[in-house]
Amino acid sequence: MFELILVIAIYLIFIAYWRIRQINHERRLHAYDVRLHVNGIRGESTVTRLVAGALRNAGYRTVAKTTGSAAVTIDLDGRDISIERRGAPNVKEQQDIIAEWEPLHAEAMVIDVGTIIVLRPAIYICNTSGDRADNDRLGKNGNRQGYDRHTDNGRNKPDCTFR
Repeated sequence: MFELILVIAIYLIFIAYWRIRQINHERRLHAYDVRLHVNGIRGESTVTRLVAGALRNAGYRTVAKTTGSAAVTIDLDGRDISIERRGAPNVKEQQDIIAEWEPLHAEAMVIDVGTIIVLRPAIYICNTSGDRADNDRLGKNGNRQGYDRHTDNGRNKPDCTFR
């Protein structure tokens, strides 16, 4: 009987910890005026750096994170800070980095999420290398299409699959 009570207690503690962590994460996310996620199969780190630089140039206090072989966070001044990892990138790493940024009071964040989808951005941008036959599906500009989940209600969500 004692073992059952112990297991239930540990389970409840874990659930409470997870819920508090999630509430704090959501609060941190809502503090940003601009929240962009970059994902794909090639070039995410470059796009992340370019977009973060453009936002910084436009006057936003911007932080960024890249993944890949040399994962870094990029501070408000555009300096790279190496990420020390013990394994593959994961959801907890993303949440921990966002928590580390909280004291900086940044207005914008740009995160290379790779294949990890942690956050729900307001704007999705699909950048594919589709061939000519895909142009109609991808939009008039050929290979980019935006989707605003707040105004579109899912009617025209682009196909963000990669081939």
